[in-house]
Formats: sequence, structure tokens, C-alpha cells
Amino acid sequence: KALFTWRRKTIKSSLLRALPHLRAAEKGKAEALRLLKSADIDPKLRPEDLSLDQFIRLSNLLTQACLPPGGQAGFILKDSP
Repeated sequence: KALFTWRRKTIKSSLLRALPHLRAAEKGKAEALRLLKSADIDPKLRPEDLSLDQFIRLSNLLTQACLPPGGQAGFILKDSP
């Protein structure tokens, strides 16, 4: 939901705005780019241009990235068929 809040922003900018800990971190932009690259997403795309599979991959990566060391997520989304 947060990625759609800022109209006409790229997925990278929306991600940085939605996740304040990335925006505040010294290497936040690099981390956002790494997450997008890992999800095979062009950082210049707008959130509304992402496929469902791309959102699922990004969501799973963000869930893993935001967990405390040794923590587990309550669920992991599966790619759509």
C-alpha cells in the first residue's frame, strides 16, 4: 500500500519513502537498489507498472531484510502460477 502513496514516483523512491530506516541509513539507497536488483525489478519503474510476481518477490525480500537476526517471518508469499 505504501508504495502507491506517492504518485509518479519510481519504485526506488517509493521504497525509500515507505521504509524510513532505509532513507535514514547511510547506505539506504544502495540497499534499496540491492533489494530491487535481487527481485529483478528495474528501479526506474513506477509501482503501478510492477507485475504481481515482482511484488511478491519484493515483499518476500523486504520481509527477510526487516527481520531481526535469527528471526522468522510469519509467512512467505509464493509466486503466482
